Amino acid sequence: MRTGKTEETEETCGCQRQEDSSSKVSFTTLSSIAIQAGRTQIVASVLQSGSLIHLQLVQFQPGLCEIGSDRDENHILIQEQQQLLEKLQKHEPEVLVVIEKKHQEKLRMRRDGRRKQEKEEELTEAMKASLREGWSLLLQLLERRLDVLKQASDFFCRVMEFAIGIDRLENLQVTNEDKLNDVQVSYDFMRKDLLGKSLQVLTSSSILLQTLRQLQRTEALQRRGRVLQGDEEDVEECSQYSRGPVLRLEQLVEDLQDRRRRADQAFRLQLQQAEVVLNMREESKTKASLDIRSSLLFLLTIINQFTSFWCSVS
Repeated sequence: MRTGKTEETEETCGCQRQEDSSSKVSFTTLSSIAIQAGRTQIVASVLQSGSLIHLQLVQFQPGLCEIGSDRDENHILIQEQQQLLEKLQKHEPEVLVVIEKKHQEKLRMRRDGRRKQEKEEELTEAMKASLREGWSLLLQLLERRLDVLKQASDFFCRVMEFAIGIDRLENLQVTNEDKLNDVQVSYDFMRKDLLGKSLQVLTSSSILLQTLRQLQRTEALQRRGRVLQGDEEDVEECSQYSRGPVLRLEQLVEDLQDRRRRADQAFRLQLQQAEVVLNMREESKTKASLDIRSSLLFLLTIINQFTSFWCSVS
């Protein structure tokens, strides 16, 4: 085991006594593990309670429920999380060796009979088994965070496609009223495409928010000092923690939907104004045509009258 502030370290602490505030179980801290990958860091304590070894997540930076603010930042967090998982998997054998050595030292100090030694060996196996269980739960927890980050990546891709579609609608202009039908066809196509992308964003955000809220409850339990092997009772009471990422996601979706509605309303207004102009032109053309026709009829009447008069004079 290595100590110190390196990228990948394990710090061994003195045997300390502490109690789980929820279950009133006494623990002895055997060691602590600190692993870092980029800006992502995890600190976990290895605790002993009787014949069982427990793992406690002491710290996780930037936070179990934190996701990137955009696709690029989220991609970096995914890479760091994958590196963290790889490093943590490599540490399990080392921690097993430390636990076994500590227990063997206790056995040598006692020097009891064979029967007592057999019980202690069984105790060692129980400790190793519980450590493997705790380690597996810790890896599962980090895998859950990785899944959340991957879902966030999908969400940001959907958001980008949706935003690009909104940009196109915002840039759509009625430049020639005579081609209003062509513009109407383009608008109908864009609107249908936008509604499809909007549904994809809403679906992706719904899935992401659901998994985020589940992870929030787990993170809240860890903040209260719960060990990984502990029961997840009263988990519903912990949903108030880590609301930041959820609120940001909800706000982003709401802003995009508002922007889509504004763009749609603005272009509908353009269409209405263009239709008014086109109708005025048509009315003007019709009126001009009627005026010309009336003038021609009047002229023909005059000509006919003059012709009749001329014929009568002759």
